[in-house]
Amino acid sequence: FQGRPLSLMVDQQARIAYIENEPVDKLGDIFSELRVLTEYDYFWFWNDAESRVVVYRTYGEKKRFIFNQSLNRSNDYEAGKRNKLSNLDGSVKTLRKLFDIKEVVDRFYKQLWEIRLELARSYEIPDEGSISDQQRLLLAQKNIDRIIFIYFLIEQDIIHVLDDVGTRISAGPELVFETLSDQSEPIEDILDEIFFERLNSENEDEYFVSKDQGLYVPYLNGGLFNEQSYEIKKGNTISERDIDRDDFDWNSLFDQLSDYRWLIPQPTDDKSEDDERNELTPAVLGHMYEKFVITVSELSDDDQLTLEELSDLEVTDSGRLLLGNRRVGAYYTPSYITDENARSILWNRTLEKLSEQTDRKLDNLPNSFSEYFSQIRRNNAEIDTETVSNIIGNLTILDPGVGSGAFPMAAGSVLEDWLLKLGDVDTLYDVRRDIVTSNLYGVDLLEGATDVCRLRLWLWLV
Repeated sequence: FQGRPLSLMVDQQARIAYIENEPVDKLGDIFSELRVLTEYDYFWFWNDAESRVVVYRTYGEKKRFIFNQSLNRSNDYEAGKRNKLSNLDGSVKTLRKLFDIKEVVDRFYKQLWEIRLELARSYEIPDEGSISDQQRLLLAQKNIDRIIFIYFLIEQDIIHVLDDVGTRISAGPELVFETLSDQSEPIEDILDEIFFERLNSENEDEYFVSKDQGLYVPYLNGGLFNEQSYEIKKGNTISERDIDRDDFDWNSLFDQLSDYRWLIPQPTDDKSEDDERNELTPAVLGHMYEKFVITVSELSDDDQLTLEELSDLEVTDSGRLLLGNRRVGAYYTPSYITDENARSILWNRTLEKLSEQTDRKLDNLPNSFSEYFSQIRRNNAEIDTETVSNIIGNLTILDPGVGSGAFPMAAGSVLEDWLLKLGDVDTLYDVRRDIVTSNLYGVDLLEGATDVCRLRLWLWLV
């Protein structure tokens, strides 16, 4: 590595490489190089001086686990990490659980529950019209999704602040939303302008909220920012911007969201545990959306609970609602289950194509991509990499119930890892762009679900 030897201890069966006492600020670079040169899925780094564990994996949205044992912290978050480490038994099954984000999903979902209800209750329909409580809840969730997406865009500097002459000013999401809230114009009107006239329109990108303060907001043409219409009386519809939201305390939402860091995780980011504590990624957004939509669906279909009745329900630590003795809401599906399903399905399809093209029986082909890549490294692979790369690069994946995109994201991550290892690529962006545009397809009955799915795939390219 960088002109010097690098020692690895390996577990071939579990596909783990173990590396000791490398400089902390070089771990991401070491991982990025090793992931394309070796067949291993996991890279475990240990630092004696800090009793610091950093584990990377080559696939999945969350690619890094970090724990500094020397800090001796006693909060629930650190206790959860310590518990994950103590339950390791050397198997891949327990190692995968290091990357599970259930605790973050549950905590964030619970914190937003009451804010979401308050937003839904605040909607006032003109002309003595009405919309259902389910419509109110789904519209509240959609607006929260929009604002969360903007947080990601600001963190990536895609949306940024402008001074009075149009010069870019460095500012994070917290400062941006404080600035918007301080304007004389109602914040809901400013948000409508950003949602519908900037992000969803080819109007001028520069939007000045005052004489000397503005935002650069590009046109994205995403379904998430399409304006909704509602029938409030027979034959009478209104657009969502005509629904009054004056009574909602928008700062309660902004303050909650500003407690987190909205990041597109990159494996070369060498961050501290403090940085990682309140880190939210697009994967969290997907899980939160599905938990909420399924909860609303169950309550609306089975119980017809009103917004006021929902407010009286207890929210458990796992983000589920207690309705009598019944727990309502979606069960959390760990990401490692989706990841492993994607790997298995994609390789099985690759084997079928290989069998067709090479006239080999399936029993005579490698059982996994890792086995095939090991053969490449030992120079005894019987099938050339160009053939395998062409097959993998032309796989098409259709998810008929795509939801917020858990399976397409997992499949995309697996394809990325395999194509990088096979080496027939230019840049990481090129790989991901080709995967998104050529390999991944999905449909869903809920338009909001596909909006979130597209959002996650778009952010994957950033």
